[in-house]
Amino acid sequence: MTGEQPTSLLDAVLRIIGTTKATDTVAIDVSDHSSVTDHMVVCTGTSRTHVGAIADHLARQLSRLKVRTTLCGKLRGEWVVVDAGEVVVHVMQPAARELYALEDLYRAGHAPR
Repeated sequence: MTGEQPTSLLDAVLRIIGTTKATDTVAIDVSDHSSVTDHMVVCTGTSRTHVGAIADHLARQLSRLKVRTTLCGKLRGEWVVVDAGEVVVHVMQPAARELYALEDLYRAGHAPR
């Protein structure tokens, strides 16, 4: 990352994802629905390789900012979760994103409890 320092973890995550050619990135405040995280970010990669590369790049760049992350789902590459504490990122292939429609659950107010 270059230039101005991000003002929050969410800003850093969005800036990093913006460098990866991920598409349809959406950030949702889930603090009213979750005791685990404050923000959920969903983005799309074009293939298993691209999804894995986005997740790896995000984890490496956050590590440089001293943010600990956990990755889940990388072996399959259809849906990789990058847990950075107050921000959880879902990097998905188009079919998985359409099937699970995570952002629609939160936008419609039907978030899991």
